[in-house]
Amino acid sequence: MKLVFRLLFLIGYLWAWTLRFSFTKRYQSYYLDKHKTLDAEHDHGRSQSTIMLFWHNQFLIIAYLLLVRKLPGKSMSVIISSSKDGDLLTYFVELMGCEVIRGSSHKGGVRALKLIHKSIEEHRHIIIAADGPTGPIYKVKPGAIFLSHKHEIPLLLLKTKLKWSIRLNTWDKSFIPIPFARVEVDAEKIFPQAIFKNATDTAKESLLQEGKGFVEKRLNETFNIREASEQN
Repeated sequence: MKLVFRLLFLIGYLWAWTLRFSFTKRYQSYYLDKHKTLDAEHDHGRSQSTIMLFWHNQFLIIAYLLLVRKLPGKSMSVIISSSKDGDLLTYFVELMGCEVIRGSSHKGGVRALKLIHKSIEEHRHIIIAADGPTGPIYKVKPGAIFLSHKHEIPLLLLKTKLKWSIRLNTWDKSFIPIPFARVEVDAEKIFPQAIFKNATDTAKESLLQEGKGFVEKRLNETFNIREASEQN
């Protein structure tokens, strides 16, 4: 069975190198409370880590970015749910050279939080699907924003646009890029710890919801992902 998985991995690796990646050069930073554009070159956190967020249906594209070494795989910790589907995904992600942290809010959450804390101390990047392993689609889970605030590290929103792709009939309508397709990549760095500054405990929950809404808007806005989903 492992031989089959390795063969599939090799096919994916060759497939990834056929894709034509381009980057927008638009790399903006935002405070969630003020929606103020900042200089992305300035480090507003105490760690070299980031929490990378993307929509679940773009996981394969993010994996291809790792395969063609556009993302630093060896310094990445990928969060994967403790499900049977996650077992197979874990095997492929580890072949890419990434560390895998298993767990979710439903299972293994405490252990996952400890491993995430350790990864951040080691200056690793944490990569999480913004809408989680089960959705609902295009709805940000609060965990990433909470972790960003707690550890004072920025969110890095990864957004991609495909001209040629296949859409699967799954809950997230996953994208599969056709070989030789052009893939546009956009990134925005966000420092959400500002939304909690001087906030009372009773106010933090409403601020967290506001932060979730802002991240959802930013993940959807640039490439009109929602419109593409509705048309397919």
